[in-house]
This record gives sequence, C-alpha cells and structure tokens, in this order.
Amino acid sequence: MISGLSGGLFLFGLAVGLIIADRRNNDAPQNVLTNLKVEFFGDQRIPRELYQHNVATWYALWSPSATISQVDSTTGKEIGRQLIVPKTWSIFLLFAEPARFRQIVLSAAGGDLPPYEIKLSSAKFAIIQISGDVPKGALEINAQS
Repeated sequence: MISGLSGGLFLFGLAVGLIIADRRNNDAPQNVLTNLKVEFFGDQRIPRELYQHNVATWYALWSPSATISQVDSTTGKEIGRQLIVPKTWSIFLLFAEPARFRQIVLSAAGGDLPPYEIKLSSAKFAIIQISGDVPKGALEINAQS
C-alpha cells in the first residue's frame, strides 16, 4: 500500500514539475525588435555583420550562376540554352527569441536591391533568397509587425 501511494505521489510530483517547467519555457512569439544589418562588398565575399537585434546566428551563402547549353560539336557554337540558374545569395537567420511579425523587409543603402524572396519563415527563423548581385554597401533585414 505504501509503495503504491509513494509511486502515485512521485508521478503526481513529476507531472506538476513538468507543467511548471513547460510554463517557464514560453516559446510564444513576442513583439521584439528583430533585425540584422550587414555590409556587402559587391563581390562573392561573405558579408560582415554591422549590428543585430534578436538574431542568435546567421549565415550567408553565395551561389554562382550556371548555364546548360547545347553546343554544335563541329563548330563549337552554342545552338540553344536549356537551363539558366542565376547567381543567388541565400541568407539564413535564427532568432534568439521567438518573434511576432507580419513580414520581413529588406533595404539596401548601396543601390538598387535585386529581386528577393522570403523562402520560409516562422517565429524562430527566416530563409531569404536574393537573385543577383547585392550592391556594395549595407543591407538591412527587418521583421515588421
């Protein structure tokens, strides 16, 4: 009888502890300033961080353009292009705290920003793809409510 009672008390205490721990680990998105400003160099070098708010880590990856063409074997001249993959920058952001936002907006101080797309985002991360060369200068990424 005592072992059954002590086992029940142990399970009850464990359940209460898990509930309290779950409430302390609040992953609900909050209205928190979330942005990253980086400096691009106008070439393939990885940008340098200027400042950030609520960004635990980030990574930028440059991919060169690629073309698959059909070439005449006798003349060596291009007959037709079958596939063109443009050069791209992919930027991966991991937020320190879950952030509540409606959109992610990019702005470039060094010139016109090429087309970009937010490939995937949540309260905890964002994946951004920029098609083309990012101009030399500062690029700011803002999560806006």
